[in-house]
Amino acid sequence: MGWMASANYTHRGSMKYQSICGAMIALGLSLPSSAEVLIVDQLDTQHCRLVAENTCESKKSKESKSLAKCTQWHKNAAAEQQANTVVIDKATETERRRPNFDGSWKAITERSYTARYFDCPNEIVQAASMPAIDKPAPAANRSIAERLRLLKELREKSLITEAEYAAKKAEILESL
Repeated sequence: MGWMASANYTHRGSMKYQSICGAMIALGLSLPSSAEVLIVDQLDTQHCRLVAENTCESKKSKESKSLAKCTQWHKNAAAEQQANTVVIDKATETERRRPNFDGSWKAITERSYTARYFDCPNEIVQAASMPAIDKPAPAANRSIAERLRLLKELREKSLITEAEYAAKKAEILESL
């Protein structure tokens, strides 16, 4: 009987453990992790909620290491604030000198990165994370031969009428 009682107790204990673990997992799934936080250059904030603004400071000697450290720091801080998007707005660099024991001076570079944390709908986050599509160069930057070739291709594909082709061709040739 004693063995049976301890088996039941262990079983009940594991049930409590399972329910606690289940609750922790469910809670953890509702919070964004730092891996799910996206760093973007610009964001349409119209449909996003500003969660917080924060500044990370670094004394690393190389700018790339400083930026990497602060990017990760901002991702972690945004996840703690339940934000899914970070926009780094401002980067500043200051240099100061401090004396060494031998009487010389050492230059210390301090960098700070100010960022805003947003909670945005998934559609906005996905749109912000997509790379910008390369737009063709404006017509003014193309050579006349290139512009005429493109115009001819449009006509051959029946994307423009013969009249539009003739008018545009005359316009291009007049710009000579």
